[in-house]
Amino acid sequence: MPSIPMDGLPVAFSAKTSPVKSPFLTPFSGFSAPAADSFNIGMGARSFQISPEKLPAVQFGNQTPTQLTSRFEDALVYTAQLHSSQRRKGSNVPYLSHLMAVAATVLEFGGTEDEAIAGLLHDAVEDQGGAPTLAAIEKRFGKTVADIVAGCSDTDVVPKPPWKARKQEYLHHLQSASPGILLVSAADKLHNARAILADLRNPAVGDTVWSYFKATKADTLWYYRSLADTYLQKMPADKLPLAREVDAVVKTLEIESQKP
Repeated sequence: MPSIPMDGLPVAFSAKTSPVKSPFLTPFSGFSAPAADSFNIGMGARSFQISPEKLPAVQFGNQTPTQLTSRFEDALVYTAQLHSSQRRKGSNVPYLSHLMAVAATVLEFGGTEDEAIAGLLHDAVEDQGGAPTLAAIEKRFGKTVADIVAGCSDTDVVPKPPWKARKQEYLHHLQSASPGILLVSAADKLHNARAILADLRNPAVGDTVWSYFKATKADTLWYYRSLADTYLQKMPADKLPLAREVDAVVKTLEIESQKP
């Protein structure tokens, strides 16, 4: 019986098992894994027997994993080329890091390949060419991707219109946005809010993080609070955990931004 130390005590586990098919390894026919009929858990002088039905159920976020094809690979290379010269605000971090993080979040919350590709390309229209870039995206990746990218862009005009007007229009647009647009938009804003919070907590940056933006500190916080509230109200039920995650990060940002 193997043992694992826990807080200075040896913890021993044993199980009576029977073979079962694994539902998560369907490509490998005939695979079987042991399933415990009961567990004996020993901690020091104490031991317990637990049946599987007494254990908490584990819910996997995405029961049917999204299949990524060569389209996603093409989008990743195309995105890297489009944004090759960009850096994240206030740093030398390649902007591609943000775009990959958004696509990863989309996939983690059950998004499709089209939605993940849109996650990679969600800033292409605003930052890399406007309407002609959107037309190129539609030709290369299809209308579904292009529609989500367009829906996540608050302008395709260069130079950009005034900040407050753009953000108010974007918030209004989200009220009737498709589930795909809401998913990619929330993934984008979650990563941005986390980045702001990390900089705020960094002694080398702190409150100067607000100077990275064209808006004031108060307006930036207003925008993120408005976004979080919109996601909570409009996000489909199966994607509400993402909306709640945005809300939690924004709440922390609101609290910590008030510290002296």
